[in-house]
Amino acid sequence: MPDNDATRLVVGRLFTYAAQARRKVGLPVDHRGHQLIELAERLEDYAYQLLQERSGSTSTYRVYFRSKAGIRGRHDFSVADDETALTIAALLADACSDECASFEVWQGTRRVGGDQAFASQPRSSLEELTERQQALTIECEEAIRDSYFAIASSRRLLKRLNGLR
Repeated sequence: MPDNDATRLVVGRLFTYAAQARRKVGLPVDHRGHQLIELAERLEDYAYQLLQERSGSTSTYRVYFRSKAGIRGRHDFSVADDETALTIAALLADACSDECASFEVWQGTRRVGGDQAFASQPRSSLEELTERQQALTIECEEAIRDSYFAIASSRRLLKRLNGLR
């Protein structure tokens, strides 16, 4: 899309509409709630697609945070390659490890790296990442904290974010 200001405006509105749809979902989630969640996911997917088209050199990945009970949450982010996606996803999952036991990374319909259980320590630390990757990881952690998924209640995540300030 040639007009970057227009793209940013559209992407911002898509994320705003997605957040508004998610806020309308009540508990327990009924049929209408599932429809609103599906709408929000489609809006977010389209926004990420626009961002990817604009950047040209990154791909969008989705990390799913899993527990024995199932999926506790998810988050989408854009990076250059699978290795970086797995590294950032591992750091995000480690930050939320009190609420999840494993994670999966997907790029569209392609599963990246299989089901990832936690090692005693992630492969990389936040300090080992580039400055841009560090900023992205922190942005992702803040977005997870602000999400409506169960993973947002992670005390470990909240502690980590408070420690970064």
